Amino acid sequence: MKRIFLFLALIMLTGCLNYDENLVVNRDGSANITIQLKVARQIREQMKLDDLFDQAKIQALLPPQAVISKFTADKEKIVNTLYFEVKIPDLKSAVSSFGKNGDFFGEVKFSQNPNGDFVYSRSLQGIGQKISEILSQQAGDPRKQNAIVSILSRSYFNYRLQTPLKILANNANKVEGKILFWKIPVTKLAEPGGVVMTATFRQPPSVLVMSLIGVLGLVILALAAYLIYRSWKRKKARP
Repeated sequence: MKRIFLFLALIMLTGCLNYDENLVVNRDGSANITIQLKVARQIREQMKLDDLFDQAKIQALLPPQAVISKFTADKEKIVNTLYFEVKIPDLKSAVSSFGKNGDFFGEVKFSQNPNGDFVYSRSLQGIGQKISEILSQQAGDPRKQNAIVSILSRSYFNYRLQTPLKILANNANKVEGKILFWKIPVTKLAEPGGVVMTATFRQPPSVLVMSLIGVLGLVILALAAYLIYRSWKRKKARP
């Protein structure tokens, strides 16, 4: 018992489960993702997260065209760490296969609403189910369960989403310019229904539409110049 509470005290100081993700959507439709995870070794074992520390298995979770450019993992210390960077050449063609509702990273969707705007959604039910399983395992020991809840309440999943598009609506905790921030307590992930992050972005005009607007602008300028010239010529012709 003393060892258990010593362990709990250690991970309370270090943080037992913290996740940081940065997703940047570029103007050309590509995306860059960086992910960092810190998790107490015992929590990792209870949640069965070993696959996350295997680069080949992480690659299998990603879209086929995604490339892992950097990967480091350490499972030996009391607090395990994971860091990797991913490049997705074309996010729109990858979203249908990017994650699923039951896995650790959740299901990511980019779609379009009837107005033609981009809609981003991410369901985090998978990680919530794993956390609920940990708590249910301690149901027979309220003291230990409360200690784990107390520790988890100090742990967060942090998401940062940056796009070149105008933000129309979102349920983020904070917005700075075109960057959305979600800071989700781990205990909230275990609530019924989990957590779903959402945002809607203005769809930029297509190249064809922009070209037509440009041509129309030139026609208007040319017509205005012609009318000014005609008016000037008339005035000059008067005696």
